[in-house]
Amino acid sequence: MNNVRQHAAATEVRIKLERRSDGGLRLSVRDDGRGFEPAAVWQASDNDPLRHFGLRSMRERIEGCGGSFGMEAAPGHGTTIWAVLPSAGGAS
Repeated sequence: MNNVRQHAAATEVRIKLERRSDGGLRLSVRDDGRGFEPAAVWQASDNDPLRHFGLRSMRERIEGCGGSFGMEAAPGHGTTIWAVLPSAGGAS
């Protein structure tokens, strides 16, 4: 939500949390903001003013828990960020 507030210039944000059939959780955050080029997130260097540390850090933490992280975005078309976390029993 902090990234949406600081960077997206969105007028609408939707947050959805779902329990999956395998017991895991899927969280998605969708906004109608300015969007960005997703490839730039993974290619950014530490010297790039738009480093995308927040998104890179989120992916690392989620994958470290055995989950998966993804996004859909395009300049001028908003952004959807999603994370899937396995159940406490370890299923994914």
